Amino acid sequence: MQGASYMKRIKKQIPNKRIDNGVFSAVIEKAPYGVIVLDKEGNFLYVNPEFTKITGYSLEDVPDGTTWLSKAYPDSKYRQEVIDFWLKDVNEYGVDRIFDIRCRDGSIKTIEFRPFLLGDGRSVTIMSDITEKKRSEEALKESEERYRILFEDSRDAIFINKRDGQFIQVNKAFLELFKCSEEDIKKHKSGDTYYNPEDRKTFQKEMETHGSVRDFEVKLKRFDGTIMDCLLTATVRHGPDGSILGYQGIIRDITEQKRFQEELAKSYKTMRDIIERAPIGIYIVNEKGDIEFVNPEMLRISGAPKEIFLSLNVFRLRSYQRIGIAERIKRCVNGEYFRMDSVEYTSHYGKVTTVRNIIGTPFEEAGTKKALIFVEDITKQKLNELQLAYLATHDALTGLPNRNLFNDRLQLAIASSQRYNQKIAVLLFDLDKFKDVNDTLGHKVGDELLKAVGDRVSGLLRQSDTLARMGGDEFLVILPNIRHVEDVEMVAEKILDAFQRPFVIDNHTIKVTTSIGASLYPDDGEESGLLVKYADIAMYEAKKGGRNAYRHFKKGT
Repeated sequence: MQGASYMKRIKKQIPNKRIDNGVFSAVIEKAPYGVIVLDKEGNFLYVNPEFTKITGYSLEDVPDGTTWLSKAYPDSKYRQEVIDFWLKDVNEYGVDRIFDIRCRDGSIKTIEFRPFLLGDGRSVTIMSDITEKKRSEEALKESEERYRILFEDSRDAIFINKRDGQFIQVNKAFLELFKCSEEDIKKHKSGDTYYNPEDRKTFQKEMETHGSVRDFEVKLKRFDGTIMDCLLTATVRHGPDGSILGYQGIIRDITEQKRFQEELAKSYKTMRDIIERAPIGIYIVNEKGDIEFVNPEMLRISGAPKEIFLSLNVFRLRSYQRIGIAERIKRCVNGEYFRMDSVEYTSHYGKVTTVRNIIGTPFEEAGTKKALIFVEDITKQKLNELQLAYLATHDALTGLPNRNLFNDRLQLAIASSQRYNQKIAVLLFDLDKFKDVNDTLGHKVGDELLKAVGDRVSGLLRQSDTLARMGGDEFLVILPNIRHVEDVEMVAEKILDAFQRPFVIDNHTIKVTTSIGASLYPDDGEESGLLVKYADIAMYEAKKGGRNAYRHFKKGT
């Protein structure tokens, strides 16, 4: 009841437009982010349903800031840290902070908070549950090589530099953010991008002391001289001896976000700006299916001009009918909440294809039933998930299965062979004197040679066979359903013959041979590890015999 009373007071301060009051009330009440309103004495005036959903606490549970802090942050030291940051941030027109809170059910969640003051001394805190996001971010740190593709595709500017500030590598988003070219990067150091040189000193001190910084807010200069507010997150790069080689990090432009928060603090009318500038698509549908309101983010997601989008009737849209959204919205208008995750949708306007999370919430305005629809564009997130899944099982250079996928397929092949009483061959081969190629022609040519080898050998194998790269110039082959040892010899001879033709890489004609070792299941061993080991032993027997040869494992060697 207190929340409803507060919303009534808000309405009195907003011009009574036909749609705005209902929209604003619905957005705050139904928004997929938590909202807290406090008076200047620290009493809770209002919390929205999403706050309760995230934390488990109602307004009755946390009537004031002291009670909330004691429940959400039971550790007194951590609680004081939160209080200190909140007192600082709320007077600086809103700064994003991330804290772990204890919920009513005892679970721990990671929450992003942004507090800011209103003109009459009251304060508003917006909170988002980023627990899953944090877990995803931590997973991305596991392997630099694995996420090389993500480095280039990231929307955030990413850099790697030396300790003196010289850039080693930046991604496309960095070049776009700083409005510069790769040649510009070669001529400048990271220190040149700081608007205030003292901020650079502070950043270095934090890095040297703690090994990392998170969400370091700083003003940076583009190469054209324009200033932007940024969040800098970085970690130290260490050498084998533990020395600091340099830094790597992510830069996010928050200029618009800061400007938005400053505007929000000026007046209650900026409640409309919450909708207009929300990073989630929002539109309103009436009981006839007509769209009455749409925000810019929804227009971006759909690819449709505003006048076209507002002319649509969602109940009659064939694309909405086909994937079941039309019926869901119709039921939502009549009072039924719904959520649809990972919906793939192609708009006719510019053929825009997106993957969306869609939430529908019913509400009433002036006695008229309506549906408030939230749409989150997760296209990039889904693409990243697919890329991560692929990189976990495939070699980043050649695209062949990696060691993990090889081991899985070998285990499956063994299980199948046990069931059907079949044989399996494991071949291991590498390139003879591959080091000479890298030393004389460079590693780039060497990498291209490895890719060409993978392509050539793949063309010799059956669809049921597996060719994998173990690392370096070492490759493994699984040959299931082998009847005779002679079948293995035939495949090995085909591979040897394939290497008789030179490889042409970047106008270089490269003659290279290979040595092959093989083992047979179950004749030589019944465990996957032993089969690979025996194939390796056989390969080195081939090398000792003069290279460019094939050997089958013989016990006792």
